[in-house]
This record gives sequence, structure tokens and C-alpha cells, in this order.
Amino acid sequence: MNSDIVFSKSVIDSYNMYSEQINKFLYKFIKCSFAREEVIQDVFLTICEKKLTLEPGSSKTRNFILTIAKNKALDFIRKDKINFLKTIDIPIDEVYVDKSFYENLDDNYIEGEIIFTLRDTINSFPIDENEIYKEMMYYDSSISQINRYTGKKRYTIEKIKKKVDRKIKENLSKYYK
Repeated sequence: MNSDIVFSKSVIDSYNMYSEQINKFLYKFIKCSFAREEVIQDVFLTICEKKLTLEPGSSKTRNFILTIAKNKALDFIRKDKINFLKTIDIPIDEVYVDKSFYENLDDNYIEGEIIFTLRDTINSFPIDENEIYKEMMYYDSSISQINRYTGKKRYTIEKIKKKVDRKIKENLSKYYK
């Protein structure tokens, strides 16, 4: 990060005024709250680096910032996809086989089955329920945070969590007695 960057009052005011709105807007593109926050910071960092002047409260400023946010989100998604594709091509050079190899293999197979069953169960729900559950369980988002981003009521969010939890318990019951 460049330490010479100075955040002007108009940028700070715009951040305070629009960051929540941008966060809700970015939810369409990026479900991870940490990634959304990173994109928002990148938006305002870009504005500061280019020494742009903003008029907080102006509709032009709002639209300008949302356009930058959309472009940054799309860049983030592209980079994320490229990084994912790079990891797929990582070759495995060698495997050391000893007497515990087959025991570990069996344990890993069962562990893998549980992980894939969990993933498939969560992904079997509609995308909005799926994303809400992931946001709660993987990213530790609170119900009020999810409510703010999705507009869904607390009762609905709790109902989705219970529904997914029940299905997970049902599908994983064959692995635990």
C-alpha cells in the first residue's frame, strides 16, 4: 500500500455515506463479506490514488462510485477464477507408499465422502438459501448482517438455517452412529 496516499474529507465523507450501499450492491456479484469489503476499500483507494474530487450526497458521485465498484467486482471475480484455474493444473509429483498408506487412504476416503456429501447437501438448496447458509457458517456473518445485505427477515434466515441443518444431519447420519 502506498503510504503517500492522503484521504481527503470528501473521500472520507463519501466512504461513510456510500460504503453500506456499495456493500449491498456488490452482494449480487460477490457473496463473501470479506471480499466485498476488500473491493470497497479498493474503490476508495483508487479514487484517492487518482486524486479525484467527490461531492458527497450528489447522485453523480453515487453513480460514479457504484460504477467503479461494479468494475472492481468484475475484476475481482476474473482474478479469483484465474487463481482457481491455476490451482487445478498443479501436478502431483510422487506419492510415498508405506504400510499406513492404505489406512490413511481409507480414512481420507471417508473424510472426502463426508465433505462431498456436505457440499452437495448445501448446494442442493436454492442459490439464495445456499448463499445465506454459507455466509452464516463459513464467513461467520450474523443474522442482522445477512438481513442488511439480502433484505430477508430474521425469521426467514433462521428458518433457512434450521432447514439446511436438518438436511445435513439427515444426509450425514450414515457416517455417524
